[in-house]
Amino acid sequence: MRSLRVLVTTYHQAFLEPGGGEAELVDMAASLRALGVTADIYGHASQPLASYDVVLHFSAHGGGEVLLEQVKAAGKPVVLLPNLALNQVSDRNRPTVQHHLDLADAVVFRAECDSQAAQAAFHIEPGRVRTVPLAVAPCFAERADPHIFPVIYGGERDYALWVGLIEESKNQLGAIRALRDLPLPVIFVGAYRDKAYFDACRAEAPAHFSFVPHLTPKSEALRSAYQNCRLYLEVPMEPPGMSALEAGLGGAPLVLSDCDWSREYFGDQATLVDPASADSIRHGVETGLGKDRTGTALADRIRGQYRAPDALAPLAALMNEVSGKLARREG
Repeated sequence: MRSLRVLVTTYHQAFLEPGGGEAELVDMAASLRALGVTADIYGHASQPLASYDVVLHFSAHGGGEVLLEQVKAAGKPVVLLPNLALNQVSDRNRPTVQHHLDLADAVVFRAECDSQAAQAAFHIEPGRVRTVPLAVAPCFAERADPHIFPVIYGGERDYALWVGLIEESKNQLGAIRALRDLPLPVIFVGAYRDKAYFDACRAEAPAHFSFVPHLTPKSEALRSAYQNCRLYLEVPMEPPGMSALEAGLGGAPLVLSDCDWSREYFGDQATLVDPASADSIRHGVETGLGKDRTGTALADRIRGQYRAPDALAPLAALMNEVSGKLARREG
């Protein structure tokens, strides 16, 4: 029996400054291949559209809808992963998001809270909506050389860590202002898209805070950074990302923004703070520093519910279902 053939697409400028979403897209394709799906990322090495059964589109960013219109005109079904931070959707881009949703045969959210919020905010027939969790690479549980991150990247041996793009919605500047008097160094790993925001973060950060431009996804250096930090910090004005799962699987205590997403994924096994409150961030970090890395409940939770590739089996099943429905209609 021929395997399902999937073309994975996103908006055209996504990889100019790749961040967590782009890394997730690449990992998602790899996980689908591990589940027996032929999953190609759109580009020079992919096949013509006619070769594929389904298009899996990542993001509802402007520009992607033009591609999806052509996909639909060619008669191919679309499964959409909007990757939305709903509190970042403005009146200006709301029609673009809705157009993406209208073009999709199925819409996949990464948490039940996101699914419910999106259905309340946009028009999506419930029958087209599914929830499939994030899937974290199991390599983050594998032990890394503890010397790699502090030696190669000049980091302290005792530090708090934040991994991700440095941008206003992520709130690194708010964390810097809340923690500037903290004796413990905070190391920010990630590129930036807005140089003015990055410069503001650098200007307000105390001398013992550090900025590392990039660590290769899933590299031993990144695993070393996660596995040897005192705590992992991520307090954006939107839900935290895949990096929180990676750090948690690596054994780090987590200090994250308090939101429905964090509660759904981590329950009471992360310290949750109000990202708009300096006092809350500071108190959360102090609480996190009081925890040790010997507990396994958080890592066990992540391993049991969000481990790649198994966590994406429902996504593969959904794409088979969507493809089968189209084949039956055409038959």
